[in-house]
Amino acid sequence: MVKGAGLTIDQMTVTLGNKKEVKLSVKQTLKDGESSKPIDLPGEERGIRQVDFVFRTTAKGQGKATVMLYGR
Repeated sequence: MVKGAGLTIDQMTVTLGNKKEVKLSVKQTLKDGESSKPIDLPGEERGIRQVDFVFRTTAKGQGKATVMLYGR
């Protein structure tokens, strides 16, 4: 979920429990308050150590965007 300002997520890198990195091309634009569709990770490993996003806010001067990550 995005809070504070809209943004475009270009890429995310997920570091799994076994330290393997999965790079995903996301290419999603989200408005303030919106959530992305679920993103399924490849393979069987589901433990996540870290997630890094490459993103940019969509409207300059609209505030700072905060990305909240939920997993299940």
